[in-house]
Amino acid sequence: MSGGEVALYVLATVLSLATTAALVLKGPLGKALGRRLAGDDDLSERIERLEARLEETAQRLAHAERRLAPPVPSTPRHDG
Repeated sequence: MSGGEVALYVLATVLSLATTAALVLKGPLGKALGRRLAGDDDLSERIERLEARLEETAQRLAHAERRLAPPVPSTPRHDG
């Protein structure tokens, strides 16, 4: 194989790979990858909603724990 034939095979391989990559990236996979790289706004909004729900649940749990806790006996104070 001469140097010219090797260069031709390398060029054909590079063009094939570039064409395949372009076709794949223009399809659904490329669109999903683009959304992922850009930062999906829907995902950010969903995380914010989940964080708000988690905070509300934590507040409700704290309230329930206070309500269900046994009363603390009061000790008489001695003024002396």
